[in-house]
Amino acid sequence: MLTAFLWKGVDSIKNGIKVCWNEMRKPIKQGGLGLPNLANWNKALLFKYIWHIALKKESLCIAWVHTVKLKNKCFWSISLRQSCSLVWHKLLQIRPIIQPFIVSVIK
Repeated sequence: MLTAFLWKGVDSIKNGIKVCWNEMRKPIKQGGLGLPNLANWNKALLFKYIWHIALKKESLCIAWVHTVKLKNKCFWSISLRQSCSLVWHKLLQIRPIIQPFIVSVIK
C-alpha cells in the first residue's frame, strides 16, 4: 500500500504514472533524482562476480561455485543449460562480453 501511494499518489488507483527513467537518472542539478543506470550497475556486479570466479577468490560462495557448478571444469567453456538458475544463466550468458578483458598468465 505504501509503494502504491508513493508511485500513484493514492493507494486505490490501479494504473500508476509513467516514469521516464532517463529523466530520473539525470543528476539532481539537472532536475533528475540522480539514480544510477540499474542495467549497467547489474552488469558491473556480474562482471565482478565472474572476476572472483576466475581468480578463485577465497570465499564460501566462490568455493561453492567451483565445487557444485563447475566441478573442476573451466568457467569459459561450460555449456549453458536451460535448467540452471537465473543468476547462473546470466553469468554464463554475459561471458562473451567480459571474456576479451580477462587475460590469463601461464607461469
